[in-house]
Amino acid sequence: EDLFEVCRKLNIPASEQSELYRRTVFNIMGGNVDDRIKNFSFLMERNGTWHITPAYDMTFATNLDGAAYENAHSMSIAGKDNDITEDDLMQFAKQNG
Repeated sequence: EDLFEVCRKLNIPASEQSELYRRTVFNIMGGNVDDRIKNFSFLMERNGTWHITPAYDMTFATNLDGAAYENAHSMSIAGKDNDITEDDLMQFAKQNG
């Protein structure tokens, strides 16, 4: 959720925010719990326009035998960092355009 707040402040185009949403869904569905905000970057053009950078550090990072806190996502969706459902993703998408 914080990532999309940054996007709004930087006036990131809606199409690029949609791409970030797809990456977020990938991280959740793919078990990448190391989805920290530092793993998303922005690039500013000379004219001051901001854009997202290509994706990086997207990998399976879940400990299948670990405790729940070990498998919590670093970023939240719908106020949750684990047990994120399809309904949570849909609600988040509707709220964030």
